[in-house]
Amino acid sequence: MVKFAQKLDGNRYSDWLYVDYKGLKKQINALLQGKESPHGPSTPAAPELRSVLLLHQGESATMRGARFAFFVSLGEQRDIVEKFYDDELRRAEEQLTMLLEQLNSCSSASSDRSRSSLQRAATDLYRRLAQLRNYCILNYTGLIKLAKKFDKKLAKAMDVPDGSDEWKGEWKGEVPSLLSEWMAEL
Repeated sequence: MVKFAQKLDGNRYSDWLYVDYKGLKKQINALLQGKESPHGPSTPAAPELRSVLLLHQGESATMRGARFAFFVSLGEQRDIVEKFYDDELRRAEEQLTMLLEQLNSCSSASSDRSRSSLQRAATDLYRRLAQLRNYCILNYTGLIKLAKKFDKKLAKAMDVPDGSDEWKGEWKGEVPSLLSEWMAEL
């Protein structure tokens, strides 16, 4: 089975911005080992994370800090991806508008060459939108995998038996729903 980091690297477009999967994975490991991470948060937590970041029963302040740092970084990565997606979508809309204007301005007497050129441009735009859709899926998958990886490592750090969800307490299930809400915005 191919590791997700390899899949992400294999499906990258060189000039596109992706979730820093390897960096966040390193941050998870460093934070849960009590080390400082070079990928730590640079901004305060988003308001929608406040309920997730509350101190829960049985959780040390160190674990709370690690969880805080991770979720801030995860949110920052999501914001980077979202901004890039919005910019690309805006460019695609502009290109579509331009293509439609050119198509409307073409007379029936226009050359086959100009119609063929417009058809190629429309096909290229369609491919770009398909790539953008795949980009969203790939980044969403990365964010979900990172949240699950963090949950698993946090449970191990708290000496919770495998398969137990008791350690998650009140915030059980909030991380996937937050990520789903974030991705729905895209």
